[in-house]
Amino acid sequence: MDDLNIRKAEVSDFDALHNLYAIVDQLHYDALPDHFRALNKIKKRGAYLERLLADASNTILVAEFKNQIIGFAHAKVGKTDHPVLKSYISGHISDVVVDPKFERKGVGKKLLSAVESWLKEHGAIEVGLTVFCFNEEAVSFYLENGFGNRHCNMVKSLV
Repeated sequence: MDDLNIRKAEVSDFDALHNLYAIVDQLHYDALPDHFRALNKIKKRGAYLERLLADASNTILVAEFKNQIIGFAHAKVGKTDHPVLKSYISGHISDVVVDPKFERKGVGKKLLSAVESWLKEHGAIEVGLTVFCFNEEAVSFYLENGFGNRHCNMVKSLV
């Protein structure tokens, strides 16, 4: 995809981002309906996205192909602040979403590379992320792109 452009998101991109979020929102709702809202119950994320764009510790990068936004990545950079851990700057990827029509064409990999570059420019020495275990495609994608397990997040229902 030679015509693919990765750039910083703008307010004018919010409708396209909302539509891409809907793909992941539906996936999460289908797998865990007791924890996630149905699509018709989710409000547009305009105010949330505006806060992220105004916060220099966050970035949202969009993948644009022929003037159409086909994917995005959201990441945050910050310093660890814990009494036991050594202090360092790290990044956290919140989302990498690609329109299903453009999956397996290198879009996700280019977004991941761009967000990693942004994190390095902001002093991060590592990057982490959280992915639901049921999302096997995403787990495979991240493993193929150099991520590995450090923590195991376990959950137990109390109801």
